Formats: sequence, C-alpha cells, structure tokens
Amino acid sequence: MATESNFVIKFDGNNVNRQEMEDDGKKIYQSNKFFRSLANLMEHPEFKSVFKEHFKSWDDTKLFVMFLKVYQKIGDQFPDFNGYQKISLVKSLVETSSTRQLICQEVIQSFNQSTKQSTKQSTKQITSVSNELINT
Repeated sequence: MATESNFVIKFDGNNVNRQEMEDDGKKIYQSNKFFRSLANLMEHPEFKSVFKEHFKSWDDTKLFVMFLKVYQKIGDQFPDFNGYQKISLVKSLVETSSTRQLICQEVIQSFNQSTKQSTKQSTKQITSVSNELINT
C-alpha cells in the first residue's frame, strides 16, 4: 500500500481579505455546479471521514472508486435492492477471485475508454481555443 501524500498548499491565510474570499466563494457556489458539489461533498462530516480514511494514496483512491462503481452498477441493475443488499452483493463479488478479476478488468477498461474519449475531446477543445486566439 502506498504512503499518504504530503501535498501542501502554499498560501498565507493571514494576508487575505476573508470577507472578499467568502463573497467570491458564494458567487462561485451559486453559479458553478461542479464547485457546489465539491463544497457540499467535502464539507459533509461523513464524507470527510471516508476521504481521510480511504483516499490516502492513488492506489487507495482507485480501489475505493472501483467499489463505488460496482455499488453504482448494482444499483442500476437492481433498483429495488436496498443499501444492505447492495453491500452484501459487492462483498460477495469482490471476495470471489474470478468475479474480482472481471470487475477490475471492466472498471479499468471503462476508465481507459473514458480517458481516450476525454483526451480526444480535450484536444479538440484546446485546438479550437488555440485557433480562436491565433485568428484574433
């Protein structure tokens, strides 16, 4: 298992106008769905605990995301299952070597396909923006 990152944000919180930051943050929160979701999630006490415990390294993060994807897929396929039934099925699937291997392969393949599509889309967007800047 990989060790926890020592990532540090270099920022002097003493030399800022916190009211301006709060006002700006409120505007961002109200207008940007991504940042609103980020703030809501990261301020939730239970998620803070989960994040601290299960996102210590990239390996931990990938493993946890894999479990999330399996849980989500079970919910999609069996919408009438409750949470206890879903975690029972997740546990039995990952405890069986053959299904665990299939799950890992499927999740990795899914992310690889998603990454290829995202890369192609990002490249198109970057090219478009670059062309606009060059032509203006």
